[in-house]
Amino acid sequence: MTREQLERALRQAEPPDAGPARERARRTVLAAHAAHRSRRRVRRAVPLVWAALAAILAALVVTQRDSGPAQAVERLVRDIVREPKPAPRPAAALPASGRLLVSGPNGLYTVSASRKVALGRYADATWSPRGLFVGATDGRRLVALNPATGAVRWRLTPGSDVGLPRWAPDGLHIAYRADRSLRIVYGNGEHDVLAGRSMAAVAPAWRPTTPRTVAWAATDGTVTVEDADTAKVLRTYRSGGVLHLAWSADGRKLLVAARRHGTIHDYATGTRTRLDLDGDLLAAAYGRRGLALAVKRGTRTEIRLRGTVLFSAAGRIDDLAFSPDGRWLLVGDARTGQWLLARAAGQASVSTLDVERPFGEGARTHGWCC
Repeated sequence: MTREQLERALRQAEPPDAGPARERARRTVLAAHAAHRSRRRVRRAVPLVWAALAAILAALVVTQRDSGPAQAVERLVRDIVREPKPAPRPAAALPASGRLLVSGPNGLYTVSASRKVALGRYADATWSPRGLFVGATDGRRLVALNPATGAVRWRLTPGSDVGLPRWAPDGLHIAYRADRSLRIVYGNGEHDVLAGRSMAAVAPAWRPTTPRTVAWAATDGTVTVEDADTAKVLRTYRSGGVLHLAWSADGRKLLVAARRHGTIHDYATGTRTRLDLDGDLLAAAYGRRGLALAVKRGTRTEIRLRGTVLFSAAGRIDDLAFSPDGRWLLVGDARTGQWLLARAAGQASVSTLDVERPFGEGARTHGWCC
């Protein structure tokens, strides 16, 4: 018998018990068909089929774990039944729109309700108008950064002890302190000039309604208001131990404050209003709702708005920042990293700000921008 004849004979041969086996298979198929006549029911059964298949494959993996094909099947099963990744947590549960600028021992960040962006190892910072850029210092350099990526747009290295940058409200200038002097540079990094000597370690303050006008304090207590383009002196005020400078939102009033007292100067009329703080002034900020102060009395710090105590907190408050819409006031303790929110408009309320960690001890806020 040839090979071809042998193969044909084998194909035609019927195995033992073939007839009963075919009948059992036919009955099984008919029973399954009767139980699943509806197309909808068939669709519902599909997940069960996949689950059964996954179980069979998993069993195969367990029994043949060391084989290459079994390992490939195991990876496939894991891909099919892998648990979904949890949605990312909000970086900060802010009650109003905008982004925070935060620095700490791990560097500088922008923080919003959806993300946190690391900008680099910088100690002090300032927003440009509309939050298009960030000006930052690291002790020796002044840089302009893209807040979305941290990319450096330009940098200056004017000397040592570089800090306290503040961007003008029209975006055309940045005032900062370097080697105990006031320097002013254009917003594009060009034309960096000396604008004042013997500058105190107090952040300069730009007048909101006259963007080229800046106020700064000297170490002898003299506060100078000058034109950033021409260096023309517009006003001078005498005070002792200046620690804070702040303009009102309408540009009419300038706060000049020391540790235990302060003076509000009306720029148009020249009149003065003295503030007796009855405590140590830790922070001050003007917003659309008025002047906010953090005053430490004993072991607690009072947060005051327009002369009214919003709330009192144990410890020390170092930061005050209004939300872009002026309805919320952010207060922070740099030593513990705890931040609170106080409603500046409407019904008074205070809540803890849920900020993603870690920023580390000593974290500071540098503004709440658009």
